[in-house]
Amino acid sequence: MNNNHTETHTPADTLQSDEHLPGVGQGTAGEPSHGGRRILSALEIARELGLNPPTDEQIRIIESPLQARLVIAGAGSGKTATMVDRVVWLVANGFVRADEVLGVTFTRKAAGELRERMRTRLNILRERKLIDLTEQELLEGASEPTVSTYHSYANTLVKDYGLRLGIEQDAQMLGDAQAWQLVAQIVQYWDGELPQGVKARRRQRLIW
Repeated sequence: MNNNHTETHTPADTLQSDEHLPGVGQGTAGEPSHGGRRILSALEIARELGLNPPTDEQIRIIESPLQARLVIAGAGSGKTATMVDRVVWLVANGFVRADEVLGVTFTRKAAGELRERMRTRLNILRERKLIDLTEQELLEGASEPTVSTYHSYANTLVKDYGLRLGIEQDAQMLGDAQAWQLVAQIVQYWDGELPQGVKARRRQRLIW
């Protein structure tokens, strides 16, 4: 982590355009504000959470305008931490509600890690009164981001809205064993012409 940051940093230093952030204005001291509150910087939030400060590159991502972003990074570069910090920064400053956030990953392990980090950090900021709860949240409890694997989220969509497409709500996602069994049945009972270059013995190999 890069610790060469000064305390003079504000979100305005890294936002390329405030027009993409809803309701951004100027506070009494000339600092960026939203909803009557001063915008917390990524560095301030990290300090409140007792975390190492983000690097300059991470800050540019965390505090970037509220629009589509593509971030390309290699393994071990801190992608998960940066995604979590981005969500926490947006929620803490009131740009989005926690239940408006959707995070999708390829593996259950990654989804669990992402979900737990978000939940833990948001709860700490709520306990320290750095996140304002809505009236509904005060009555029903704080909302949380939705984090799941691509397959799990797609399965939820089918269960909730499948009938609109003529898909039964009790449809289930196939496991690996079920998928291979289905493939074997399709190949075994296929009586049409095989695609050019595919030999019969390859079909037999798929069955067994």
